Amino acid sequence: MKNRRGPSIKKNDKEAHASTFPTSFAWQEGINNASEILEVLRQVKVNIPLLDMIKQVPTYAKFLKDLCTIKRGLNVSKKAFLTEQVSSIIQCKSQ
Repeated sequence: MKNRRGPSIKKNDKEAHASTFPTSFAWQEGINNASEILEVLRQVKVNIPLLDMIKQVPTYAKFLKDLCTIKRGLNVSKKAFLTEQVSSIIQCKSQ
């Protein structure tokens, strides 16, 4: 029996349709390699120049502009403690 979706194959009184494009389901086989993909993503390192970062985050640009143009001291009432990973990212150190 032929169908619009492709030739059908009868198995145990159930119809199974053969795919017209068998490669369209090939992406589902790649899901099993998630651990390999995760391992590759762990090895990715991104270096962004400071000026590009400032252009992308307007609040940084405004803060630095105010700090540089207005000759005043920085009065910060709260301190932020950075973890070792954040500190090494800012200083561009490798682990």
